[in-house]
Amino acid sequence: MYATRAHLPPPYQQAFDEIERALTREHFSPGHVTLGTFDHMTFGVPLGFYSLAAGTGHGVYTLAQGQYEQATRELAPAALMVGLYAGGKGVRYLSQAQGAAGAWERGVWPQSLELRLQALKEAVERLRERLGEDGLGQLAQYIRANREAAVMVGAGGEPAAVALYEARGDLTRAQAMLSQAKPEHGGPTRPMAGTGQRVGSAASMADEAPGSSRKRAGAQGAPSSVASLVDESAGLTPEVVEAKLLWAELESAGSRLPADVEFLQKAQPAREAPPPGVPVGFALWEEYVNYRERRLSELAKGQTAEGPLRWEPYERMRGLFARGLAFERAIVALLRADAALPPAQRLWLRDFNDPRIETYVGVAKEGQSGVRFADVVVIERQPPAGQPPRVESFSFKSRDLSLLNDEALEAQMTADARDALRYYGETVNIRRPSLKYLGPKVQIRRVLLVYEGGALKPEGAKRLKAVVGRVQGKIKGVEVLVQ
Repeated sequence: MYATRAHLPPPYQQAFDEIERALTREHFSPGHVTLGTFDHMTFGVPLGFYSLAAGTGHGVYTLAQGQYEQATRELAPAALMVGLYAGGKGVRYLSQAQGAAGAWERGVWPQSLELRLQALKEAVERLRERLGEDGLGQLAQYIRANREAAVMVGAGGEPAAVALYEARGDLTRAQAMLSQAKPEHGGPTRPMAGTGQRVGSAASMADEAPGSSRKRAGAQGAPSSVASLVDESAGLTPEVVEAKLLWAELESAGSRLPADVEFLQKAQPAREAPPPGVPVGFALWEEYVNYRERRLSELAKGQTAEGPLRWEPYERMRGLFARGLAFERAIVALLRADAALPPAQRLWLRDFNDPRIETYVGVAKEGQSGVRFADVVVIERQPPAGQPPRVESFSFKSRDLSLLNDEALEAQMTADARDALRYYGETVNIRRPSLKYLGPKVQIRRVLLVYEGGALKPEGAKRLKAVVGRVQGKIKGVEVLVQ
């Protein structure tokens, strides 16, 4: 909001400041100071955290001035807000069970507050590992935007928070997902079904990947933060995740350290000394240390010219990567449902008689090094007699396009469309053994570039349609869609 204010004309900035001062005076006026303090701590969530910790004024004041003040300092705003809601039941327990007049003097409250602070941090780290830093920020937006969503997360804790995130803020869908989930019986919240806890054989996905001679992820003690992305039932084998993460890192625009072996040897991060705010043993920090060691080894052998990403850009890249995989799974589910309909009723696959949907298919192109993984390849099972099967490929992108102006939006979409055509279009060599019957050279009839919509979608349907039209006019053979 303040970044936007800086671009307003001076009279508007003045009006903005006057309104903010008036709201602040009202918010913290006598009689509302306790409520105001808690609403401020929870960053203006519609539910108002005060209702979750309904107790005496003294009790709320104690909470506000006690250990949660420490949490406010140690956790990012989005993480703190999500943690307060996802761990809300524990705070309600405090206000209800510890409300006796002498509880503070007996030392019960300080001890409970210390326990709640630790539980809050643990809840945040579990959610951070599952969703990534950007995922926590997105979840915080969903909670702030919908009072009923805040109530659901406050009542359901971490499982409800994860369901809301995976449903992209859709409350009805999140409630349905929760109702279908198996109940947990004590212990910390486990990742929900479908997060890919298995790291086993990849017989069903034997595509050749870059660096396939290396040990597989999971087989070399890879951190659980990478293993948790594996979902072989969806085609996300360890090889696929490793290859996709490699490309995501190489294409990241985040700031990097110098590609200087001597410098990196001296600046090698220590597992037991993570950055401030990152707990020792945090899986993503362990992964980052392994990544730095691997990149140092590659530089020393002359295998790469790229220096490693700094910690913050790497953490951001990993969050975006996880969000992208979640989007891919959602669209694959839509495609499978679409394929089950009669051709005339389909939205996506009308040009197919009997579509076969394959996910994360290894493809190679003449003149290009390595193997890329097409998010989806659709193949016609019943082609007309004497004709090769129709083949289309899909490339999914989870990018925040909401703040881009027309010029930047067109440039980004043009670059993505060009890459989609370069890697997954025209003529490709499909490397999956089960698809070798298609021949050494497969003509891709069409490439569909699908962007995640919702909060990431650019505003203005007419504006978006015009930009998409210009992009498709420049990059023939690619259809651009925003879901």
